[in-house]
Amino acid sequence: MDEENGVEQTIEASNLRFYKAFESLSIEKMEEVWKHSNDVICIHPGWEMFSSWTCLENIDSNIEDGNSIRMGVIATNIFEKQNVNSNKYDNQWLMIHHQGSSVANYMPPNVSA
Repeated sequence: MDEENGVEQTIEASNLRFYKAFESLSIEKMEEVWKHSNDVICIHPGWEMFSSWTCLENIDSNIEDGNSIRMGVIATNIFEKQNVNSNKYDNQWLMIHHQGSSVANYMPPNVSA
């Protein structure tokens, strides 16, 4: 059970690294969290699917007309553990799939209206 908890914590740390890299707007940091392969996928609402490890992000939602609907984005992230000897990413969990989906009237967990 302790080993499972350790794996879960390691994957959660990898997920946090992804969002910190995303927020930093640093291509170099994003390169560190994605697997460098043509079989990785990034999907965002309103965009075509990206396939390869290069992923560009752009979410802009400044609507202020009084009739707007509260929208949120829910993401699904999938990681793969790298076990390639002499690879700087050895034993790291790298992103292989990211999918963001827009959701109307979304209230994030642990947030009150």
